[in-house]
Amino acid sequence: MVIAWAFEAYEKGLLTTDDTDGLELTWGNHDAVLALIHKLAHREGFGGFLADGVKAAAEKLGRGSEDYAIHIKGQDSVDGVRISKGWGFGVVTSPAAGRHLRGATHSFTPEKFRSWEKVPYNVHMQEQFKGILDMTGTCLYNNGMLSWETEITPRSAEYVAELASALTGMDLSYERFTRIGKRLHNIEKAINTLHGGFSRRDDYPPKRYWDEPVKTGPYRGEHIDHGKWEEALDEYYRLHGWDHVTGLQTRLGLEELGLNSVADRLETAGLLK
Repeated sequence: MVIAWAFEAYEKGLLTTDDTDGLELTWGNHDAVLALIHKLAHREGFGGFLADGVKAAAEKLGRGSEDYAIHIKGQDSVDGVRISKGWGFGVVTSPAAGRHLRGATHSFTPEKFRSWEKVPYNVHMQEQFKGILDMTGTCLYNNGMLSWETEITPRSAEYVAELASALTGMDLSYERFTRIGKRLHNIEKAINTLHGGFSRRDDYPPKRYWDEPVKTGPYRGEHIDHGKWEEALDEYYRLHGWDHVTGLQTRLGLEELGLNSVADRLETAGLLK
């Protein structure tokens, strides 16, 4: 992503060959891409300028280049979030910033693909299911593809619970399993809050996705509607039992999951509602 940003900044006149060690970052110049990869790996010259990611590079350069830096919570992200609303919402709210392997969902039909219907619920369910798969060492690709559909049912998690029960001899009901998934997600969020200072302000897509619609193709004109995003975020926090104004966790919600010590740590840091 940072190389793509550099090429666009060069195209828009925000970077020159004086900045890029003489490299002409023109579209299609694959030799320049290869040279940049080497420079990035060794932090040489302009490569060192880019090596900490697109957010850091844009902040150092300035000149309006921040508007073209695509990142989620400071992490470079290659996922477009303007078309599939469930996918985009999951990518942006993910505790593993800018990644789709936590809560991203979407439907495989053209109209539902763009719909906001049940997006907060589906992302919330997918987060639990992904946590369950991770902890059982089960492949997401084999078990998760169907759960990326718009209509997620408890049966998806029940299959894995039955498998884990048979293997371990433990009584792992659907309810117990999803509770485990919720605990995992809340611990990940608490780590981000404590060590990254993340809150509601960090659960938004890059500004460019508000302002700039898709320019070509069958989804031309698609963009992120600010009002719908706010509504989805409010509902998503409600489902999690988090404070909808700040996005911070609550003692009640954490204690319901048996995460009293997590609540204590957040409270000590002044990051609990």
